[in-house]
Amino acid sequence: MKNTIALIILLFWTFQINAQENENEKEELSNEEMAEKLANPNAAIGTFNTFTDFYTYKGDLPGANDQNALSFTIQPSLPKPNFVGKQMLFFRPSIPILFNPKLYDPLNENFDNGGINLGDIGYDLALGGTTEKGLLYLFGMSGTIPTATDSRIRGQWTLGPELVLGLVTKKIIFGGLVSQRWDLESGPVKTSVLGGQYFYAIPLTKGNVIGAGPSWSYNWNTEDVTFPIGTGWTKTTKVGKTPFKFGFQVMYYIAQPNPFGPQWQLRIQLTPVLKLPW
Repeated sequence: MKNTIALIILLFWTFQINAQENENEKEELSNEEMAEKLANPNAAIGTFNTFTDFYTYKGDLPGANDQNALSFTIQPSLPKPNFVGKQMLFFRPSIPILFNPKLYDPLNENFDNGGINLGDIGYDLALGGTTEKGLLYLFGMSGTIPTATDSRIRGQWTLGPELVLGLVTKKIIFGGLVSQRWDLESGPVKTSVLGGQYFYAIPLTKGNVIGAGPSWSYNWNTEDVTFPIGTGWTKTTKVGKTPFKFGFQVMYYIAQPNPFGPQWQLRIQLTPVLKLPW
């Protein structure tokens, strides 16, 4: 766990230091202009996204309504402009650190706190861009790597296609992501999950944006649906010379797995902009 965190920090500072030579060559954007660019998931801007999520739960299991959990996720976005023609290549790993994940013990009929663990790492690799008319598109693949340090929360190797479509206008940015993941392992346990995210962002003045990006899923094997609705607020400003985006989202789950699933989610976002070396 300590080695993973140290590697993440080293990676972040490597990108910052390697790009200092190009800093003076780039035109500085106002906070409002930068906020609009950061609201577009296809923007040619490197970001070091961090999300702190607090969950409350509900369900029919004993004590389900009293459970809560905390997680911290690092999700850098590393676009490579003009990778194929005008299309950009995006690589976005998602590295979760879980604090006391809730694990139900059917023998004792209670929940066990799982301690602090690295979760399964997700990722997507895709090509895309935004047309002159504002059509936002991405196509590629997404998957998960079973890296969880506790075997009870460790999943499987998964992989599948991913598609993102959206629209960018001066008043609003909105769209959706859909992916299908299957397991890559042989065995009795099979994974087939349809997942996605809908997103919207309404740029205001002075770097303020109203919006959210709730994620949903449907498990074909168990027929469980997880679907939240939500809204939020972010602001883009500068800390020294580095653009910095911070804000929150509040989400309520109108559908969750039975007999145990999330009910409320509070997300705190802190995102410095990366100065990419390419």
